[in-house]
Amino acid sequence: MLRAKILRVDGSMLVDDVLIEGRNAKRGTHDGHIWRGVFSVPSVQLRPTVGETLIIVFGDDRGVSAVVTLVAGSEVHFRAPGRVPEPAARELTPTSGS
Repeated sequence: MLRAKILRVDGSMLVDDVLIEGRNAKRGTHDGHIWRGVFSVPSVQLRPTVGETLIIVFGDDRGVSAVVTLVAGSEVHFRAPGRVPEPAARELTPTSGS
């Protein structure tokens, strides 16, 4: 799981602190050209639309642009260029009760 902030291209905040489930995607016979992810948006009014470009900002202030591919309920699916960010940018999901 990746912890990040999600911004709209105009710089407005979509979600301040979110956990993203990401995985490298396959394109033809090569993998790693794009990665796909999903995160939840807490409010229906904030949901982005399919085709919208978002900026994902990780804890080290590194950002990547992503395109929304599906919005289903509170879940937002996207694709982004490259590979899922390295473990240095990852955070483990907090265990319940801690």
